[in-house]
Amino acid sequence: MKRDFSKRGYLLPKGCKDLVDVLKQKGGQSEGPSIRTLDLPPIIGELSLPPVMAVRELARCLNRRPSRIIADLRMLFGDTLSARHTIQFYQIQQVVRLYGFSAKLTS
Repeated sequence: MKRDFSKRGYLLPKGCKDLVDVLKQKGGQSEGPSIRTLDLPPIIGELSLPPVMAVRELARCLNRRPSRIIADLRMLFGDTLSARHTIQFYQIQQVVRLYGFSAKLTS
């Protein structure tokens, strides 16, 4: 098959003169941006935790390495922290839920 490189749409499928035609041909509906959802494990327990705690302490409660908790915080909130940083209860709840626990605020 010989291609005529002087024509505008020589790389497009037959019957398409620009990329808009290609998109219309492929399905007719535009798909929005996909949102990645997390598959959370079932809740296996409940932890009573203070309103503020260090990343290191949370890692100890969950039997995880602090670097794993830091990676989870970065994934969820975009925060770059160290093991000494303190985090708020709403952040604690989200991280704890990733490991199959629910968090309850101690009084």
